[in-house]
Amino acid sequence: MKKALSIIILTLCTMNSFSAPAKKSAPVKKPVAANTKSVPAKEEIKYKASLLGDKKGNIYYSENIDEKYPLASVTKMMSIMLIFDEIRAGRLKLDDQIVASKEAATVGESSIPITPGEAITLKELLEAAAIKSANNAVYVMAEHVAGSTDEFAKRMNQKAKALGLGDELEFHTPAGLPSRITRKGMDVGTARGIYQLSLEALKYPEYIEMASMEKATLKNGTVRISNTNKLLGKEGINGIKTGYHLNSMFNIAIYSDKDGMESVVVVFGGNTARNRDQKVLDTLEKFHKEYKLKKLVDVKKPLIDIPVQEGEVASITLYPEKDFSYIVSENSRAKLQLDRMKSIPTPATKGTVVGVYKVLVDGKEVEKGKLTLEEDLKSSNMFKNFLKKVEKKVDEI
Repeated sequence: MKKALSIIILTLCTMNSFSAPAKKSAPVKKPVAANTKSVPAKEEIKYKASLLGDKKGNIYYSENIDEKYPLASVTKMMSIMLIFDEIRAGRLKLDDQIVASKEAATVGESSIPITPGEAITLKELLEAAAIKSANNAVYVMAEHVAGSTDEFAKRMNQKAKALGLGDELEFHTPAGLPSRITRKGMDVGTARGIYQLSLEALKYPEYIEMASMEKATLKNGTVRISNTNKLLGKEGINGIKTGYHLNSMFNIAIYSDKDGMESVVVVFGGNTARNRDQKVLDTLEKFHKEYKLKKLVDVKKPLIDIPVQEGEVASITLYPEKDFSYIVSENSRAKLQLDRMKSIPTPATKGTVVGVYKVLVDGKEVEKGKLTLEEDLKSSNMFKNFLKKVEKKVDEI
């Protein structure tokens, strides 16, 4: 016998559609009156691309996010993840002693003191890469894992392709140094690609933990390093990676969990480190002003009562299977759609699915779950007696 279904639409909250990102307008220059001192203009924040998206992949603000730019040390995000892949696969351990070749140990720019032939633990090399952005530390690890930096770069591109980012990211070196130093191609990528790579990096909590350390000591306390990310601790910011060289200027990708609103901000091509960082803070401020995290489904709040056929109880109250919160603007519209049985026949056992629910925000499905019986439903004694009488009459016939 087919079970009748009914659909119910409930409004969870009234909020219109997501507000569109505001366009930047050029600053208006005010005329300076004669014979008065002019006030120095505030330094203009210049950058090439920017993006803010949440952990679910929704992008809220974006500028030039599909143009490819030099990555600089943001490249190291992929390198560090590949090293952690080796650890997870059991091929490396954090306390492994890694011997540095002369070529790797002497890689310049940002670096830590490493003597050719010296052995240093993998943990310290990872910390040097994630915190100080040490180029030679990354080269030592890359050579150890792949035999050469060229082979390691191939693995970086293979992982990018496996993540669906083959068109967004292009790697030639493990550390992101410019071509004038490496004599290789420039590591390039889009802000969208680095955002998506950042979401992948969040699946490596051990990496994020390292990238969120403001300071560390290496080599028995003889080497002290400080984080290149000066935004740590502000606006809920943890790692992920900074980058700079003359071709890229100042890049950054950060993760923030302020007020539970997990987000990633990417800025490419800042004209100064301070302005790049200010762009991050301004974007986060705008985000938290225009959006809030709302609980749309609460496991403690019932969704609906459904009648029970010939049961010991007249109806059963159903609850959602889990809490669900979502980032919405004050103008967004959220609805709950129920598709469930009109009534439940008895007997029915605990765990029986009697319907489903969906959460829609501005017409987009963002969550779904099952309506499940949390207890057995028994037939009433009156109904049981009726069945016995029917069975007896059938036997007599």
